[in-house]
Amino acid sequence: MKTALNDGDAQPTIHTAAVGKGRDNMWIGSVDGMRINRAIYGFEATGAKTRRAG
Repeated sequence: MKTALNDGDAQPTIHTAAVGKGRDNMWIGSVDGMRINRAIYGFEATGAKTRRAG
């Protein structure tokens, strides 16, 4: 999507991200390994950890 929006103006930027599960059953868990561009995010009880994608 960012490539399609890159028309020569300012570089497209992601400001927020959301994770959805659906409406069938309740979900209690965490998100691990969410990748946005070259950053991988892991969400733990102690906070979010970021590492660079290889």
